[in-house]
Amino acid sequence: MISYSKYKLIYLCALTLTVNQTYAVENLNNSSNIEQITKQIELDWKNYYKPSKECRPKKLSNNKSFQLFVKCNEQKATQKDQFNKINKEVIEHLKLVRKTELRQLSLEREAKEKALLKKAKEIAVLEDRAREVRRAKKAHEMGLTYQKPLPSNNYISNSMAICKKEWTKRGQLDNRMYQHCLKGQLSGIDKVDELNKKYSEREFYFLIAYPYCIKKWTTRGVANPRMIAHCLNSEIEGKKDVDYYRDNYDRAAIDKIVDAALIQYQSWNMVAYSIKRRIK
Repeated sequence: MISYSKYKLIYLCALTLTVNQTYAVENLNNSSNIEQITKQIELDWKNYYKPSKECRPKKLSNNKSFQLFVKCNEQKATQKDQFNKINKEVIEHLKLVRKTELRQLSLEREAKEKALLKKAKEIAVLEDRAREVRRAKKAHEMGLTYQKPLPSNNYISNSMAICKKEWTKRGQLDNRMYQHCLKGQLSGIDKVDELNKKYSEREFYFLIAYPYCIKKWTTRGVANPRMIAHCLNSEIEGKKDVDYYRDNYDRAAIDKIVDAALIQYQSWNMVAYSIKRRIK
């Protein structure tokens, strides 16, 4: 039978490495279990730690062998730490390189998107100009004055001027009514923009309705968007009435009335009114 001291030496050596330390400590003073404990420790040692062959002593029978064993594994541990340190530095460097590459790709993508957006805006501007030229030419052929759509910024500044003038009494501005007025004007701006988008390609709108309303509700260069929106709605309804009369009455007779009324009024609402008067 193997002596107790030898098993104890093996146990103390493996104790520095084993993951089963709690189990070993609890049974250290129990000599009846020492052989079983040692076998378990040796098994844990082989399974979990597997020291290199050059570090594993042939026998763990004396203190010198144990010291050599510990020293050798310390050297191996130092080498492993150095390897891990270098490996960590390499990984961090690769991460930094990857991050830089991704950032560069992101910048290039943003630059391309900006270039495409700029190109799209330039194309849109050219298309708008071409459309305005076609509309102006069409209006000229019909003997009409073409009105280019006003930008929203003009409407906003005009609205502020209108409301300020309307609600300033004896040098004092009524802020509550000014805000109420401005709210109505802003609603009118939204409505005008909505109608422009919906009907901007329709000749009845950009040749007749829009120019008529802009002219009617612009005073000394200040346009009233709330009233322009109301006027445009009336013009659209007037055009629908004209189309109804054309479809349900003598079309040739209606067209004569329409042509004469457009020359006189340049307003679809007034054209519809003229037709109603004539067909009664």
